[in-house]
Amino acid sequence: MVAAVNPKLDQFPSPQPLTEQEKILASYVARFHAQAVLIARVANEEIQQDRAELIDKPQGPAGAAHEDQANTNR
Repeated sequence: MVAAVNPKLDQFPSPQPLTEQEKILASYVARFHAQAVLIARVANEEIQQDRAELIDKPQGPAGAAHEDQANTNR
């Protein structure tokens, strides 16, 4: 039995052709660069806010029980 040998690529991951959606996005960015930058900034800010809210939220009933226990010890 002979194992198939795959060629070693110069770059990982290997470059792939753009998908249809990626082509549409690239075309939009090329035509409306300033608007695309603004949209990307707003989207990034929203993602950062969502992450901050997730970090600040207590983690379920165990977190609430811990707070109750800390309050009774005072």
